[in-house]
Amino acid sequence: FVAAVGAPLVPLRLGPADWVNAELFRPKEPAAPKTHDLVMVANWSPQKRHALLFKALRQVQRDLRVLLIGFPWADRTAADVRAEVAAFGNPRVHVDILEQVPQAELAGLVGACKAFVFLNRKEGDNKALVQAMFAHVPAIVYDRTVGGARSRINASTGILSSDEALAQNIEYMLDHLADFAPRAWATAHTGSENATRLLDAALRSAAVAQGRPCTESV
Repeated sequence: FVAAVGAPLVPLRLGPADWVNAELFRPKEPAAPKTHDLVMVANWSPQKRHALLFKALRQVQRDLRVLLIGFPWADRTAADVRAEVAAFGNPRVHVDILEQVPQAELAGLVGACKAFVFLNRKEGDNKALVQAMFAHVPAIVYDRTVGGARSRINASTGILSSDEALAQNIEYMLDHLADFAPRAWATAHTGSENATRLLDAALRSAAVAQGRPCTESV
């Protein structure tokens, strides 16, 4: 591409999560067993609201395995999260905690879970949410979150939930996993391949508008 010097700025609706590699975050084989019911991928900041999840799980009347993947933040460590788990103690819920997981391993871990949980009140664009979708894992997202996460939730990808209805929506999703098709939606609407095509088209359009040649794609 020959840069169009002086061309006007062209806004594109692309965020960090639109550059997820769909080939890295592939779903598990249909017959592969799921290791966990729920997964959260978030640092240990209070803003991630792990405690809300633990509180909701006290109302869920079934055995559950939960995977938390994160890293220390704002003076909070995995020890603080474990203390919260103990404070909300539920003998029917087993929580595993992993830290500093490489991307290559993250894909397999998330794909082995049934549902992804996102509870932030405010965040620009959550990459882990889209990674889960490409791994064919539907999501439960806080219904009043401010940022990009809420715009990605629909009948194919998951459920928007209030804090009060979180336990109910967890049970509903675990009972209706077959109703969701998150990877199909993500493949059609986001990911690095779609983002590259969109960016390439915008650059070509801007160049043509300036009467300049396009010799290569991005």
